[in-house]
Amino acid sequence: RQTQRNLVVQADRYAQALSLTPSDCVCLTASISFDGSLMDLFGGLLNGATVCPVDLRSMDFGTFRALVEQRDITTLHMTPSVFRTLARGMNGECFHWVRVLDLGGEAVRAEDVALFERCFSPAAKLMITFGASEHSFAIGYEVPRALHEVTQEIPIGWPLGDTDVVLLSEDGAPDAVEGELALVSAYGALEYWRRPELTARAFRVDAERPERRMYRTGDVVRRRSDGAYLFLRRVDQQLKIRGHRVEPNEIEAQLQSHPAIAEAAVHATHGPDGNAILTA
Repeated sequence: RQTQRNLVVQADRYAQALSLTPSDCVCLTASISFDGSLMDLFGGLLNGATVCPVDLRSMDFGTFRALVEQRDITTLHMTPSVFRTLARGMNGECFHWVRVLDLGGEAVRAEDVALFERCFSPAAKLMITFGASEHSFAIGYEVPRALHEVTQEIPIGWPLGDTDVVLLSEDGAPDAVEGELALVSAYGALEYWRRPELTARAFRVDAERPERRMYRTGDVVRRRSDGAYLFLRRVDQQLKIRGHRVEPNEIEAQLQSHPAIAEAAVHATHGPDGNAILTA
């Protein structure tokens, strides 16, 4: 359960990170049921920018590129797997007029950085944004030009706005270097609607500042020497497929409800294009 105040603060934080102005045109590629779309929609409109909804499923690569050029789109926001698919199919054509590409919802690979370098102008900015439906925009990272040919690990960035990060060990004690990522802010979600047990596990009120709440993300990260955070793994079985949360145990339960299926197991593998796919 979120509030209008929280949404406005998160959207403004997003707009500041991407430096959105009335001269920008933001390409809205995600469904409005996806929390990331709200950052584009409200972050853009509340700062005077134009928002251009695009259904990527209804067009090929060439049509999408032509639309981006025709509408003077300056800001693209999508998951790394969607960007990867688009960029691989562009055959060297460039989005030379786009000034910022924002990737979020999944881990960013070195290949994504290389594709950005190939398909965008030297003046363009590559942003990595990290958050969850419970805290849409908490951590951000602008990939410096010096890293554009990097093959090493790519961090998710540093906390933004009023967000504080706490790393929790398996026993719930704070850890200075590695642990489950917990976000502390006055602008995170309040609770899970009518799910008190799940709310109690994931949320905790800050004892010193009651207006702030701690949210346990379930993501394990490591704090680098420069203070940036690097995503390592999940503490549970949750998967990310094209930016969407997938709970394998829920799929297994549905499969096992069929009378012809005695047992089921679901896990993620990589398809021919390197993107994650579900296998049961």
